[in-house]
Amino acid sequence: MTMTKMTKSFIIIFSSIFIGSFFVQRAILDIVDWSNFQGLLLALVISGTVAAIITPLLTDTNNRKRGILFLGLYVVLLVAILFFFKGENFNTSSMRSVGGVWETKERDGENFMLDFFKRDSLRLIMLPELERVVGYKWKGKKLQIYDEEEGLLFDWNVRLDSKKMIIIQGDDKLVFYKIY
Repeated sequence: MTMTKMTKSFIIIFSSIFIGSFFVQRAILDIVDWSNFQGLLLALVISGTVAAIITPLLTDTNNRKRGILFLGLYVVLLVAILFFFKGENFNTSSMRSVGGVWETKERDGENFMLDFFKRDSLRLIMLPELERVVGYKWKGKKLQIYDEEEGLLFDWNVRLDSKKMIIIQGDDKLVFYKIY
């Protein structure tokens, strides 16, 4: 009975540390702009290692203080990393998750559309018959658009509101509204 209780507590503690650590690391790695596979693999390895080291310390009554100390240091380290990246990189992360279709509302009817259909691909629609698929990257508050050969096409400054994206290039401003 004691072993079953100890096993259950071990599983609960291990799972809690692993899951919490994994999601915080995924948030950090998304900010750093790692690829999905690299970030997933690194978060799995680090979360598993930390959980495997700290859980036995927390379940053992003689080493519980050491386990709490290590867990506290790990949590402080993760929070410090999040605060370190809080500045401009958090804006990058929120801009990266823009997604969807954005459209201008021009008076002359020549509307432009930006369709963020993949994590790194953008469809520029300038007229009903003129459409081009390009790559894009967020660099701080800049949206950089690349052609197939990785040549820079546009380097736009962007201000983002909840339903409005303003692209600034020199003195010109182009306002896009999210349609879906």
